[in-house]
Amino acid sequence: MEKIQFKKLLFDTACSAMACDGHIHEREVRELKYIEKSTTYFQGIDLSRRLNMFVENFKENRKETVESVVGRLKESFLNQIEEMLVFEIVLRLVYSDTKIDPKEIDFLQSIRACLSIDDEEMTQRF
Repeated sequence: MEKIQFKKLLFDTACSAMACDGHIHEREVRELKYIEKSTTYFQGIDLSRRLNMFVENFKENRKETVESVVGRLKESFLNQIEEMLVFEIVLRLVYSDTKIDPKEIDFLQSIRACLSIDDEEMTQRF
């Protein structure tokens, strides 16, 4: 997948991970900002604008906004490293508020179903 397109998909997936339980916690936003500052994962995209767009869409239709991102992920052809990055970001954001909601577990399972990486490799990494 083209680098900038992957970064946008990764960011949208991160936003969905924050929102999948029905609300966005401050701890999740802090973790996203920390990831943005400490990595190059989102370099080259306008995070503020993209986050604002996501939040507006989320306010209008929560379920469809998250499902749309999962659908885009399912249709994407990601390499093994990109798949690992997606799962890493999702895990970091789900765990960042220290409370795991059943909807977050469902979201994790949906994301996992979109990835072709082997379970053994996933277990070794995470």
